[in-house]
Amino acid sequence: MLEEIDTANTIIREYLALSGEKLVHLKLCSLNAVIESVFPLLEVNATTSKVSIDLDLTDIPNLLLDKNEIRQLLLNLMLNSIEAMPLGGKLVIKTFQENNTVSVSIIDQGPGIPPYIFNKLGTPFITTKDTGTGLGLPICYQIAHRHNASIDIKTNEQGTCFSIYFKIPGEVHH
Repeated sequence: MLEEIDTANTIIREYLALSGEKLVHLKLCSLNAVIESVFPLLEVNATTSKVSIDLDLTDIPNLLLDKNEIRQLLLNLMLNSIEAMPLGGKLVIKTFQENNTVSVSIIDQGPGIPPYIFNKLGTPFITTKDTGTGLGLPICYQIAHRHNASIDIKTNEQGTCFSIYFKIPGEVHH
């Protein structure tokens, strides 16, 4: 019964995180540094899942980010990617700048997202996991939205690539 209550609490907490208009504290910071800060957490999960992580971080300008939110967004997507490779594989995390956009891509070698799920991605309570709440991705979309960023997903039988595109802030004049 306690387990049920815990599950209910998790769902409620995640759902509330979705519903509230949260205040985002945007500060100029390095997306690469945020990625590096979640890396140790990922490595523990990856090692137990026989997943190797390849960080391919390029020199990118600082972005206006709420570090905690972006950490949550990245961890969510990266842990999903690791879970998508139960037999092991490689997770690639790359950042690069293109014109006035910085993107981070999270690429796994899992079996891909089935079409019936793919079309509903980001809808609360849709999940492929036995123990999932189906609230992870909706929260990711909300965080991206609060950062004026967009998420693009490409998937096939060879794997899935989540890309998040951030606008580079205009020149700051002092």
